[in-house]
Amino acid sequence: MRSSLLRLWLGFIVALVIFCAGLIALILLQPERVGLIRSADLTSTTTAQYPTRLAAARTATAVDLLAVRNFEIEQTLQQRETEVVLTMTQSAMDIYGTATQLMATQQANVDSAYSNIVIQATLENELLIAQINATAIAIEAQATRQYVAEVATQAGVWFANTQAAIQLQQQTLDARESGIAQQETQTAVSIYATQTAESFRNTTLGTQAALDFEATRQAVDAQATQVELDFRGTQAALSRDATAVALAGSGGDLGGDNNNGTPNSPVFFNDGVADIINSDLWTLDNAANWRINAQDALVAQVDNATITAPVSGDFTLRVVFMPLATGNYIFQVNSNTLVYLVYTESTLQAVQLYQGGVRLADESLNLENDELTQVQLTVIDTWLYLTINTRLILNINLLTPIQDEYIGIQFPAGAIIVGLSIE
Repeated sequence: MRSSLLRLWLGFIVALVIFCAGLIALILLQPERVGLIRSADLTSTTTAQYPTRLAAARTATAVDLLAVRNFEIEQTLQQRETEVVLTMTQSAMDIYGTATQLMATQQANVDSAYSNIVIQATLENELLIAQINATAIAIEAQATRQYVAEVATQAGVWFANTQAAIQLQQQTLDARESGIAQQETQTAVSIYATQTAESFRNTTLGTQAALDFEATRQAVDAQATQVELDFRGTQAALSRDATAVALAGSGGDLGGDNNNGTPNSPVFFNDGVADIINSDLWTLDNAANWRINAQDALVAQVDNATITAPVSGDFTLRVVFMPLATGNYIFQVNSNTLVYLVYTESTLQAVQLYQGGVRLADESLNLENDELTQVQLTVIDTWLYLTINTRLILNINLLTPIQDEYIGIQFPAGAIIVGLSIE
């Protein structure tokens, strides 16, 4: 706006100057157009009328006067021209001042309007920004609430999925653990307990024992002497060396107090194998699985040869044997619990306890074999104590008491039993 007014004012000044210049040129070049006569024309006329100079002389005064008049007129014209120029200049200056004032006023008005427009635009812009910010805040708050709700929903879904995954993983681990336990149980049962459980079951049912009862009795009847000795007699007999035990006379005294014999607890030593066939306590699995040697001791003829006896409640089982054979010497505590003595040719390597096919204890010993080994297995309520040659090896809680069960021993081929009792 300001530049447009300035261009208009400059154009007006230029036009005014051009007009003044043209007027001055017209006055100077063609004075006749404004009623004036140029001096050159006057001179030409005088020359042309030379013949009449005389007449003109008369009029010389008039000519002089005319010249003076022309000069005066010329001066007047110049003065008037100057006045016109001054007047036009003053008018132009007045117009310029008026235009300048007008332009200043208009500029002030424009500036004021511009300022008002700027202020209004600024206010509108700030209001718009505030509205946009408020809208953005509202949208952000709504989005935040939606995000929080979605996060909460996703967290709930994730938590539920995690719980389900954990439960599934737990079930998988439980199933795997159960499978491992079953596999271990099956392996243990397959390796150690299959033949034992089968032979114990057969002897418990009494089928095989009944079939072999008479044959066994006939085999040992000629030599067997029923002996009733208590544990003191057994200990006294064990204190003798192996040769005395093996070669003692058929009617010899063992040096124990035989007046303290315990009924229904027959044992057999070198002075005559006990008539276990006739007793109500001990049962051989098969007469063919055992033989009586020259020293009246029982020798296992096959692996897993078994002798069993019924028990109820607390009891103590004592077995004296010669561990001449390599392998597992098994003691059945009940139908669910087995104790293994693992022998090599020269050492007792370990004692292991299994319950339900699961190994509960494994004691590494590496003890040098004694010529005679005494094992004492005691069950009191739910506790099991295992002593080997007066050394306590196991002390463990079976958690359930023994009730109406069978105990037994199962030895490898070549093992020799020289003493057996139960209390």
